Amino acid sequence: MPSYANGIHTSLTSCLLCRQQASTGSLILGKFHPGQMSPSKPTVPSIWFHFDCYDILKESYTAGEKPTLEDLQRFAVAVRPLYTPQNKDSIDTASTQEGLLCCFTSDILKDGFTQELFRQFPMEIQAMILEFLGPCWYLIVLGETRRLLEQMRNDGLTQCERLNLTKGLYIGRTKYQGNSYISTISNKPLRLPSTYDQQHIKPPTYTKKIILSIDQVGIRRLQFLERDSKPLPDGGPWYEILETTDCHFDASISWNGLFVRKIGVFAEGWDSIRRIWSSPEVPKLNPWNKNHVRDNNYLDHVKLGAKVQGLIFCYSQGNTIGIYGFTGISKAYETFGKLMNQRAHNSPAYWFYFPINNGELITAAWIRKMKYSSALAWPPALAIKTSLRRDIIFGPQPPAHLNHIYEYQALVQDGDGAISGIVHDGLDPKSTRITEIGVTCNPGCQVEAPGHEPQFGRYECPEIWGRSTPITTWYMTKASLEGLHKVRVCRDLEKSHRPCIGLLLYYEEGRIESLGQVRWDRDLTHDVLAPMYIEKGNIDGKDYIKGIQRDTAFTWPESEVSTRQKIPENGTIIWWFGHLGDKVVIYKDPES
Repeated sequence: MPSYANGIHTSLTSCLLCRQQASTGSLILGKFHPGQMSPSKPTVPSIWFHFDCYDILKESYTAGEKPTLEDLQRFAVAVRPLYTPQNKDSIDTASTQEGLLCCFTSDILKDGFTQELFRQFPMEIQAMILEFLGPCWYLIVLGETRRLLEQMRNDGLTQCERLNLTKGLYIGRTKYQGNSYISTISNKPLRLPSTYDQQHIKPPTYTKKIILSIDQVGIRRLQFLERDSKPLPDGGPWYEILETTDCHFDASISWNGLFVRKIGVFAEGWDSIRRIWSSPEVPKLNPWNKNHVRDNNYLDHVKLGAKVQGLIFCYSQGNTIGIYGFTGISKAYETFGKLMNQRAHNSPAYWFYFPINNGELITAAWIRKMKYSSALAWPPALAIKTSLRRDIIFGPQPPAHLNHIYEYQALVQDGDGAISGIVHDGLDPKSTRITEIGVTCNPGCQVEAPGHEPQFGRYECPEIWGRSTPITTWYMTKASLEGLHKVRVCRDLEKSHRPCIGLLLYYEEGRIESLGQVRWDRDLTHDVLAPMYIEKGNIDGKDYIKGIQRDTAFTWPESEVSTRQKIPENGTIIWWFGHLGDKVVIYKDPES
């Protein structure tokens, strides 16, 4: 007999059958651990699904074939993600497409849709239709979910626990969420139903590396590399790189009923530390190029190629939550922006944009870290210097009287060459912030010796009031005013008072710098020529920048003097920003 309960919490989980969340008041079916139900405290079911999802799935079967609760429990274990994926939209789109084209939905869709016509459309038109549809619950249930349930119930697959990776491998593959995954792997030929794609791999005689393309579901692809062969990316988010000097090695297989989740390798002299990168090609790192925090983490490599126009660092609550090499407005940039919003967890996010000019090289880098404290407790900040004598610290700027609690660790030594990329652990599924950071260098492009770390002590941060933490309150950007030709205003139109949150500065000799927060997902359409002045405002007790105006008057009315700030032709301009507002300070002496 069914039981009904209040206080059921499902917000952090999703329906087993359609992978969508439950709306308030919707009817769900859930399984709870014995003794979990309690009228005095909220409960979370071990698995649950919408009543409508289960009903439509059940109606697609004849009486004797309907899936049992045991079947659904096994299915829940098989499809439970190893971690929360970053881009759920593309996952649901692929699953919706399968439902559009499966035999169990043809009767439902027949009045306004034909599968034959959809198949004739170009891929671009299909993608537009799917984007318009969004994640459709009954298409996911009757398409992908039903197929996988039947595959698990009827195929009778088993998986050997041990493999010899020097012999031929026979692989069965299953499609899920738009990708192809290894479902079973053996040293012996497989007899598989037609629902599987089959593959045969013959490893080379001398294997130097094994590369596993992995994600939240399991293993997408297995590559064996000889000494001089290069790995190929396959669109996966992560690659586990296994290196060996032994000709004979075995593997243990972790399998969950539908997908191979993990392959562990055994060989003489095998290094047990997992090396997982966002690219199958591991960048070369000297020991001093990175602040090592822990083993077995996931590392992303932001390459500073010719198309990169600048670096974006994103912060929340004093922590670095993302790093991006900006190449222009693109789908990848939009995805990065969505990820930053997720990572900020409804807290304010602050953005640095550091333009890289044509011919400009990043010549040195340091980690600023708190003395006598671990990177896990107080994450480090990256400081860089360029061939144009520009420098910046990506991170909060503490009051000058606290500078003594920090120290700098050089990431580059003389002879390393120009910096060619940034390495970090910010996309690690186990982490919500960056704690490990480093740089890659190009020894073929030699630059001047790194020298001393940047010095910002003479720039005193604005007043810190209320319950703010001094070391995470203010962020700082700076630029020279010498030769400034014009600025491009970055305005946040999503806020009611439409503040100016940053500037792109264009100079007479052609270089570009930035101040404040320059965000390419905000308004960047208004240019102002020099000479100019800053309009200041205040809202809720916090200063902000109203805008930048062309300065054509020699004098201002006395009533406007306090709200305007002239930008001179020389000196250094500092823009402070944070949760206490925005302030601009100008130093008359030129930047040294």
